[in-house]
Amino acid sequence: MGRSGNAFGPAMPPARVGKIQRLCDKVKDDAVELSGKKFELFRAAEYRRQLVAGVNYLIRVSVDDSNQCVFLEVNENLRGDIRLVSVQTDKTGEDQLSLPN
Repeated sequence: MGRSGNAFGPAMPPARVGKIQRLCDKVKDDAVELSGKKFELFRAAEYRRQLVAGVNYLIRVSVDDSNQCVFLEVNENLRGDIRLVSVQTDKTGEDQLSLPN
């Protein structure tokens, strides 16, 4: 799995809102545990994807009614298994959707 944010495709609004939101819903408990934070809202706002042996997703998730977000790195393997790879907290809607260097 590449760790470069540039390996992902361009950022897109979640046109496939149902699928991207379902991914977020599936990993929300893991994101809460990994980040140590509780989220009043957990709504997919934008995503990027990278085709590998499956798909890696980088998803901007709105976590409150202001501008606060988290970035989720999620992997869906060829069998359709979903796992949360990483969570970046304390992001805003203005932060570039990318992985840390």
